[in-house]
Amino acid sequence: GADKEIKNLKGKKANYFTKGNKQILNILSGIKKEEPTGEEDKSLETKEKDEIKEEIADDTPTSEEKPVKTEADISSEDIQKINELYAEASEWGKSSQKMDKNKLSSTFSLSFNRAAASKRLLRLTDVKRKMGSSTLSLAIKIQGEQVTGDIRETVVDVYITNNTTTPFSILMELGPIGVAPNYCPTNKEIFLPAKETTLGSFSVLGNIDSVIDHIILTLSTNCPKEPLLRAFNHLKEKPKVPKDKEKACHQLRDDAQSYEDIIEDCKSKLKFEKGSYNGSFPHFAIRKKAMTYAKFQANKIAKNACRKQAGHIVSSISRTNKIKKCTEVNGSRLSCFASTSVACLKPSVNKQTFYKKKLLKALQLLFEKITETHKKILISRPNEINDDFDQLTSLAKNQLNKLKYIEELMNEKDNSEKRSINCVVKKYLIDFYKESFKTHNCMKEVLFKSIPSPAKTAIKPFISKDMNFPLSIIRKN
Repeated sequence: GADKEIKNLKGKKANYFTKGNKQILNILSGIKKEEPTGEEDKSLETKEKDEIKEEIADDTPTSEEKPVKTEADISSEDIQKINELYAEASEWGKSSQKMDKNKLSSTFSLSFNRAAASKRLLRLTDVKRKMGSSTLSLAIKIQGEQVTGDIRETVVDVYITNNTTTPFSILMELGPIGVAPNYCPTNKEIFLPAKETTLGSFSVLGNIDSVIDHIILTLSTNCPKEPLLRAFNHLKEKPKVPKDKEKACHQLRDDAQSYEDIIEDCKSKLKFEKGSYNGSFPHFAIRKKAMTYAKFQANKIAKNACRKQAGHIVSSISRTNKIKKCTEVNGSRLSCFASTSVACLKPSVNKQTFYKKKLLKALQLLFEKITETHKKILISRPNEINDDFDQLTSLAKNQLNKLKYIEELMNEKDNSEKRSINCVVKKYLIDFYKESFKTHNCMKEVLFKSIPSPAKTAIKPFISKDMNFPLSIIRKN
């Protein structure tokens, strides 16, 4: 529905556009207002009411373009579906700026309405105001929570949209309170491809009285590379660390390459994957909308084709989307045919040489056992949790996130039979082996020795296992 008293940019109310169209008049006259549950709810409600009105308002003649005549009847359900399908394409079409690091030089604490996020996917409407930048869009859904003893576990999905043409990584966590501008989130590092939406899934453990209602994020480059140093970044007085521990646990990522360096090393392997779109629905009353939607879909098809082949998209290199033609469908509404191509690093490296499946599985089991045991001890004997056990668990979560990302890059679900991997996967695997080799040593020789006895008993069979790291790859690279 739409508020018929609201005026558009030309000062005309919605009723102006109902002349001669009983169907639209019926849509506008059937409005029912709902009670908002909070600031975000109110903004979402207004946005939902504006969806049909937007399609009507966009049909208003302007000096730049006159809409085609819409002779066919369009149901309110079709208009709503068209607007839903176009929403993502619209955001994609607006994403034309590079990411400005200067505008994201601190850590942001973004509050959200917990009650609303528990009911449905909640879009944060004031991200731009709070961050001073339109770099990111965020939506959150609390999937559920469970209370055991004095511990509350909250499971949350956060959808992060990178509205720029620059791929970059962020650090993110969820918490009950705001944080200092130089605080470094320690829960998860998330890579955000350009002009795409990425899902970050979180399981947050906290005291039963803790209410998770803040998203905390910053650029990865604002914080130390070393995972264990991030927890101290905001402290004026850093804790003193024994030299043996510093050497074993604070130099884990010395050899890690940046994403930019990896792409630079791999760009000689670049090829282009084509995509084309020629759909009849959704159809639009405005040519510009039809063109934007067709370009978006062609780009999406090309990207999916690249990823389905276990390729990696290099979004910093782009080719122009082309509109082949626009045709009238469903009366005089328009649908367009578009084609494009995306830069794609396709598999070209021998998979068997670099992908050590048994090692990766053994490491995954170890890291999962550590996080699972920490959770059990936290619930049953919270007073036994010490700093070394927290750090052991933090490293395990960090490594699990990297394993998950490598799995996504490889797209093993569709490419398990492939005998080759792309250059980016190769580089990430090498970096992972180097870091994980050092991490395992830090865990086994330093942190593990100080954790509670019940935790040692549970973890020992996994951490004592010979991992058979590919030393030739680690030393050669």
